[in-house]
Amino acid sequence: MGQYTVTYTGGPEYLTWQKDVTVDAKGPSEIEFHLDRWFDPATYGWYSGDHHIHAAGCRHYMNPAEACCQTT
Repeated sequence: MGQYTVTYTGGPEYLTWQKDVTVDAKGPSEIEFHLDRWFDPATYGWYSGDHHIHAAGCRHYMNPAEACCQTT
């Protein structure tokens, strides 16, 4: 029981959000999380085949534009 802050994202092309959640003695409840894209790679002809995400400490999670939008 208690008050928690949940941080969530759908990956590097999605915005990161936080939601405050209260857990009480009544037990589990349903919580909705909405994902919002800030960048859509498909508009540039790129489709991800990655089936998992390494979110802990990866540079592109700290600065997604650096990983997704670099020009050479």
